[in-house]
Parts: sequence; C-alpha cells; structure tokens
Amino acid sequence: MEWLKTKKSHEASIICSRHRSLVLGLSLSLLASPLSAAELGPSATDQLIVKLNERANGMAAAQALSQVAGKPLRFIRNTADGRFIFRLPEPAMNRAAANIAAAMMQSSKVEYAEADLMMQPILTLADADSSGKLWGLKPFTEDANAGINIQGAWDILPPPTSAVLVAVLDTGITDHSDLNDNIVAGYDMISRSRVANDGDGRDADPSDPGDASRGQDSSWHGTHVAGTIAAVADNSKGIAGAGGQWLKVVPVRVLGKGGGYTSDITDGIRWAANPNEGGAKVINMSLGGSGSCDSISAYQSAIDYAVKEKGVTVVVAAGNSAADASGFVPASCDGVITVAAVGQSGELAYYSNFGASVEIAAPGGGYSDSGILSTINLGKTDPEGEGYAYYQGTSMAAPHVAAVAGLLYAKYSDITPASVAATLQTYANNTVSCANNGQCGAGLLDAGNALAEPRVSAYTPPDGGTGGDTGGGTGEEENGPLLITDGPIATPSKNRVTITWTTNLPSDTQVIIGSQSFGSNELVTDHKVNLRGSKGTYSYTVSSTDAAGNTVTASDSFTL
Repeated sequence: MEWLKTKKSHEASIICSRHRSLVLGLSLSLLASPLSAAELGPSATDQLIVKLNERANGMAAAQALSQVAGKPLRFIRNTADGRFIFRLPEPAMNRAAANIAAAMMQSSKVEYAEADLMMQPILTLADADSSGKLWGLKPFTEDANAGINIQGAWDILPPPTSAVLVAVLDTGITDHSDLNDNIVAGYDMISRSRVANDGDGRDADPSDPGDASRGQDSSWHGTHVAGTIAAVADNSKGIAGAGGQWLKVVPVRVLGKGGGYTSDITDGIRWAANPNEGGAKVINMSLGGSGSCDSISAYQSAIDYAVKEKGVTVVVAAGNSAADASGFVPASCDGVITVAAVGQSGELAYYSNFGASVEIAAPGGGYSDSGILSTINLGKTDPEGEGYAYYQGTSMAAPHVAAVAGLLYAKYSDITPASVAATLQTYANNTVSCANNGQCGAGLLDAGNALAEPRVSAYTPPDGGTGGDTGGGTGEEENGPLLITDGPIATPSKNRVTITWTTNLPSDTQVIIGSQSFGSNELVTDHKVNLRGSKGTYSYTVSSTDAAGNTVTASDSFTL
C-alpha cells in the first residue's frame, strides 16, 4: 500500500494542564518501648534490614554491628538484592527498632538501615449481606452505583491467546472451585516458620494454612483478593473476577501469623517481577503499614526493580486508617498506583486513606453497602470448605485496579507501567466527590473507558523516575513527563484520512504506517497529518519527541 502525504498542519497551543466491623491492622504504632514489652506484630518487629557499604560475612557483620546497635544481633539471611537481615534478641516496638537502625547508620560500614516492619492485610470485615452482589463490576450510575463497568472493557478485547499474569502478594491461596482454573504456580516467600504457620520457611507452595492470631480468625485475605481479579467467569456459580478470561493469578505468600516482614515482601516483589520466576506483568499488594518510603529503602529499591527494570505495574492499597496515605508504605512509594476505596454510592469510604499519594479510587465498600463479595475459605483457623464473603477495605479496591491494568497489558503487550497509570487516570470517572477535593486522585476507575479509548503514552524519564502521575512521583523535568493527552483520532473520508493528537509539551510529529513515516520536526502541541490511500483497514502509530529527546507513542487503526 502506497501512502501519499497530501497536507500537514500544526496548530500550536499550550495545554494547561454501618456495618459491624473489625479493622485488621495498618496502624503500625511507633511508640518507644523497652524490648521486653513488645509482641511481634503490627506494632513491633524483631528484625532489621541493613545495606552495607562493602561485601561482608553475615555473622562477622552481626558481631561488629552489635556494638553499634547496643544489642546482640544475629545474622539471618541476605535479601534478593544483597541486604542483610539481622534479628534482635527480642521484639522491639517499631520506634525503638527504628532508633536502633538510626544508630547503626552512624557506622561507616552501613549505607542504610531500617526496621524490618511487619505489614498487615488491609481489610474491614463487613456483615454478610447478599443484596449488593457484584456492584463494583457494574456500570456507574451517579449516586446509586459506583461500579467500574467491567463489561465495557471485556467487550473491547479479543479472545486471549495467552493469559496475562497478575501476582497477588498476600496470605497465599486456598483451594476454591471458582478460582482454581485461574491460579498458576506461585511461591511462599515467608522465611520464618513462626510467621509462616506451615512448619517450614520458603518453598514453592503458596497455600494459605491460615493466619489466625491474637484471638482473630483466619482472614483468607489472599483468596479474597485473588477472586476479585480472577474468579472464573461464565461458569454458572459464585462470582466473576474482573480479569474475565484474560488474567491468571500468581499467588506469592508474604503474609502469615501477625503479618509479614518487609524483607519477605520486597523479595516477593522481585520474584514476582522476574520473567524467569513469577513472570507477572502486574503486582497487587493489598497490604501495608505506617512509615515512609525513602529512595534507598528496601521497598523503593524492589519497586524500582519491578517498574523500571522489568516493566511491571505495581498496584497498592492506600490503607484503612482514614489518614493521609503519605504516612504509609508501600502506599507512599514512587512508581506505584495507590488506590483509595469508595462505597457503592460513590463517596470516599469512611476508612480509606486519601491525599496526594493516591492515584485513583475503586470499589471497596462503605456505610451504605455490604462491601465486595469474593472467594474465601470457611475455616475459622485452618482451611476447611470453600465459600464467599463480603469484605470492605482498600485491600478490596486495589485488585479492581490491578485487574484492569492487566487487561491493558492484554490489549497492548508493549505498554509501560507509566502508560498504564496515565491511561487509568486519564479515563477515570472524575464526577465522584473525592476526585473534586483531592482525596482520591483522578477519580473512580472506569474499566470500559480505559479499554475503549486509545492508551495514553508516557515515558520513564532519564533519571529513572516514572513518567505520569504515579505513586507520588513524577519526572524531574520542570514541566513534567511528555504525554499524549488527547488522541490519536483518525477521521477517514473516502480515500483520505486525517490523524490528530495532542501532547502536553511541544514535540515533533510522526505517523508510521507499515514501513512508511510522515511528519515534521516542528515542535508543537497540536498535531495533524493528512494522508491519502486506497481502501482497506490499516494500523498506524503516532510518535512525538520533545526537545529533550523524550518520545511517546500511541497506536490505533482506521478503515478507508
């Protein structure tokens, strides 16, 4: 097919940019306390994560650093990126452990040290009520149903040739006939047997033996989250996961009795993102604790590995403390998509964290509804039979977003994490109240819109920061990352087509059809290219490059 460029024009403009409930954790108190007063769990830890400035023997390092820490340390293991895990003689309240880590950083041998905090599942147990069913997946109706319109997304996608893998870093998985077909091999990353509750440490069995602790029944949290993503659809039973036929779940067990160590979670991120191990394109973490995400912290390092090195989108729950998400990890880390929760009526959920660290909101349940129905096990402590339950929480909101992110990978195999985030935010429903007061980012997830419209391209800036407004971090350029903010739109007329698109920064113009390309080096924000050709259906790619050399692309098709 020979294409003729008949005319081009550039019109430059600046684009200016009440149910009984039991909350399971997320408030990791940092009150100072003697070691003997602490119990291992959400408010206390007995481990430290230390990055040394030079190679060292673990036992020798423990002996040397014990003097600096003022406590005898025992070397446990190295993390996937070579950090050292040292164990204290007894659990310490989190602030006390942080103080020990701070003291260790005074040593010239230590580059960074932090408390190995215990993260928690982020859910609220709601009264069981079948009246709502799967309201979160239904279309949005103002003031009546804050759903994500998953059917609109499914209608766009062709049948899958292979499933996109979504890793669920959580309590593991239980046997469930409404879920088993969409579960692939995973891993148990819990290194300590007393937390694992399965009689051993790390192995290739991510089964959830139960996390009953401190008088609370087992949550089966991982099975519930996995069901929201990948419960089998069209099988005339139970529920349907938002991933339909396009997604499968890789269960990575990182939470057990009392929660899960940060060091196990960060190793789980690396395992899940490694194409030779977990092979996931999306990671969901419906877990968290209070704290900050420093640039060199174990969390940020693992997330950078997943997002920047492996091209994996990381979705995290904002937290259930009704507080600013900037005070919680991993919600405040750069490069993640942090998810707040709304109830069925569209209001920010009473428990949901909020603020500038939040990118988007999704159904999680509120006062006026039962919550999110999904798969669980019916055992009080140990696994028994399969069942379903309504849970509320940002834990339930996050997997809705993770699933739609996975569907974007199903549509665009080459999409980047920055583009996933930009696309979800650009096409979010901003009519919900929390979007107008800065509490829930771009607004409510709209799956149908995100899949029906052209993807929004974004790039990863040269300094390694993630392009787009993701995870509280953007590019370091003064004007932000280069984005395609509108289009591309192809308008055919007989044997001609006009292709238009808009970028947020001045950039050049290029349209690629097959081996041919047309464009201009003129830097503008509004782009238009007129082409002439014969009848047929054609795929094309638009490409723009700004003055700094950053490039964004988007693809679509048209018929003459």
